[in-house]
Amino acid sequence: MSKKEKSVGRLSRAFSLSIIVNLIDRFTNAVYNSLIRGLFGRIFTAYSAEETAFEGGFVRNYFKEIFRLGSGSRRVRAKLSRAFETSFLLGKLCDFSRELLATSLKLYGNFLLSFGLYSILIYFVCGLVPSLEVPEVSFLIVSISAVLASLPLLVSRVSLGRALGYGRITRLIFIEAFGFKNEDFEIPVKKSKRKANFAILVGMIFGLLTFFVHPIYFALALIFVVFAAMVVVSPEIGVLATIFLIPFCSFFENPSLALAIFVIISTVGYLIKLIRGKRIFKVEILDLAIIIFTVVIFMGGIISAGGAGSRSAALISCVLILGYFLVVNLMRTEKWINRCVGALVSSSVIVAAIGVLQYILGYSIDAWLDKDYFSDISGRVVSVFDNPNVLAVYLVLAFPLLLGKISSATTRKGRLLGFISAATVVACLVFTWSRAAWLAVIISVILMGLINHRKTFKVLLVSGFAVPFLPFVLPASVVKRFTSIGNLSDSSSYYRVYTWRGSLRAAKDYFWGGAGYGSSAYAEVYPKYAYAGIEAAEHSHNLFVQILFGLGIFGLLIFFAVIFLFAQKNFEHFKNSQDKGLKLMASAAFCAVVGALIVGMFDYIWYNFRIFFMFWIVMALGCAYIRFATNETERKSINSDYGPESASIDL
Repeated sequence: MSKKEKSVGRLSRAFSLSIIVNLIDRFTNAVYNSLIRGLFGRIFTAYSAEETAFEGGFVRNYFKEIFRLGSGSRRVRAKLSRAFETSFLLGKLCDFSRELLATSLKLYGNFLLSFGLYSILIYFVCGLVPSLEVPEVSFLIVSISAVLASLPLLVSRVSLGRALGYGRITRLIFIEAFGFKNEDFEIPVKKSKRKANFAILVGMIFGLLTFFVHPIYFALALIFVVFAAMVVVSPEIGVLATIFLIPFCSFFENPSLALAIFVIISTVGYLIKLIRGKRIFKVEILDLAIIIFTVVIFMGGIISAGGAGSRSAALISCVLILGYFLVVNLMRTEKWINRCVGALVSSSVIVAAIGVLQYILGYSIDAWLDKDYFSDISGRVVSVFDNPNVLAVYLVLAFPLLLGKISSATTRKGRLLGFISAATVVACLVFTWSRAAWLAVIISVILMGLINHRKTFKVLLVSGFAVPFLPFVLPASVVKRFTSIGNLSDSSSYYRVYTWRGSLRAAKDYFWGGAGYGSSAYAEVYPKYAYAGIEAAEHSHNLFVQILFGLGIFGLLIFFAVIFLFAQKNFEHFKNSQDKGLKLMASAAFCAVVGALIVGMFDYIWYNFRIFFMFWIVMALGCAYIRFATNETERKSINSDYGPESASIDL
């Protein structure tokens, strides 16, 4: 072939390729324009119109009139506010906190050394006296740890305040994460010989008390008191810490109760600030729908076949939903919202790293797996959770937000750290072997790309040709597991399908009001309608079927209303947003919720209360980003309308 023929061939191929690219561009624009300007666009971008109608409507004005503060109520609120401001107890607590911050680290070292030595003494006394019970090994570990921790403190002359403000890790926690100011820790040391002796004496007393109480409980009590004090000062800290601790509540005897206590403490701190007029509370139409759904959950616990179990489950759920209102009303700046996302993402990466190590070290679990059908899978990881599916849903909710943080990274180090974090989460997600979670992550990531980049649609069209070749690239075990979705020869799929059918049979008889909220009601009613061999199911393995079963058709419709309003709020923001960063993070939260709902089609994701809480927190973070963006737009509009050049005098 001559050079001329070759050049003509190249031109022909380039021309053909440009035609194809042009056609794809036109098709992409047509699809996006039809979505934005068509019926879908009109329906899903009408949130502001509905919110305006709600604000001027009868319901809001009726309740606004009921809760309007009259002169007497305003006086009561003013007195309460002054009482908090001039409280003797709060004043003493503030003075005591400042004294603790001004105390030298050496004195804390004296306390820990004395405490550790005397608790070690108690351990050996209990071991030597036959009539006494020998403490657990953890008792000795905590005691020795206290002694070792005291050694570096004994040679320090710095105050606790300065140490917290200038230490690398403590500065990251208290200043970068919790939002304290540098000057809050500029506290010089107060020297006193009496304090040294007092610290040793107090350490001795607490050390001797370990004869009755395990030393770890003293540490937990101290952490709890410090946490409560910080939440009173800044309830945002309580929300931030609670979000980070979601997965690690597993270390408590009752994880759900521990999480509920953290939420209650944060709520009390918020209410104190609200009474003092230092925080706000705003209700939108979406918030009203969530409030109504919360009331339905509460009533589903009261009027239930599950008895006390349903009541306790409903009460915990109602407390955990408060997390949504805490986030949307407290996190009103981009920095605080980003801190919450950072807390959620960082804890998810730690959880994923634990899961990957679990798989590498051979501690994966064979349960929840059909070994006859998937004999090539060694096991499934659970990390800090008790179930691989729960871990998978947790990662599904966290992963889009992690991608959002990675996309907004501006430094090479940040992008590298983000890539490693994302790879760790993906690896852990694979090792859960949760097919629904895999499908949910794929769809949520694609949706996130479609919302933020039109080129994603073109990439999908082109990459569609590569799908048939994926089985030759991916591990055979992954391909077999993923393609088994819907295959009833797998016992897991068979079990789910017949659980759905049995649950729907029961839901027909409890169609209007539901059988009751929680697993207790399900355990009481479901076996009567179950198919043979499927009587032991603990839940319906489907979020929507479970809501219908427990709360009836009205509960399901209200939940659909919540999801619809949330989608409206997001799509309207995506259409009108001018800030790409805020749009990216809002879309990440939205896609995370969508991913969770996809998993919810195959499993009851709210069976674990921590995932229930995580679901509403992620939804709240998306709403918080949109509220902040809306407030910024209004502020800029006011500034431009009433700038110096537009000033005038109206006589």
